Amino acid sequence: MRTVRRKRLPFWTPVRIALFSAVVAVTLLIGLNAYYMHVQGPRWKEENQAKWQAKQMAGLVSTKDAYKYVWDTTAWVVEGKDADGDDAVVWLTGEKLDQFIVRKKRDSVIRAQLKEQFFQGKPDAELKQMQLGMLEGQPVWELFYARDQSGELMYYYDFYRYNDGGYIITYNLPKQ
Repeated sequence: MRTVRRKRLPFWTPVRIALFSAVVAVTLLIGLNAYYMHVQGPRWKEENQAKWQAKQMAGLVSTKDAYKYVWDTTAWVVEGKDADGDDAVVWLTGEKLDQFIVRKKRDSVIRAQLKEQFFQGKPDAELKQMQLGMLEGQPVWELFYARDQSGELMYYYDFYRYNDGGYIITYNLPKQ
């Protein structure tokens, strides 16, 4: 009599393939998240330190945004609200962020006004970025823009005083 031999089922069944794929995907996502947190950790720590310093030293009650600004000096720009409930900006400088300048937003030129003033003087400019910064120890607005000069696109940085929007200086980037 002939014996009937059963064929063994394959190891990689559709269910096992789906489970294995799910485990690999979850493991990759966890690994990428851990790597991202490891890389960004020092930056987040610095940002939180700047926000804490702005609250402790400069008297902000709450903070909305903070970013590192690097030009001739390195400064942290922290935006938030002061004890009076007014919007304020703090520029923190120094090795331990122990020097600061505080300005209320209402006592300065606002973004929209400066943008309008800028485009009146340079209507052909393409504004790329507008941010608060620090130049020679003073709070400024930094405007980064491009202009077509004789068929060639040139890039510039303009600096304006934070308090009144007065023009300070323009730097142009060299051609590459």
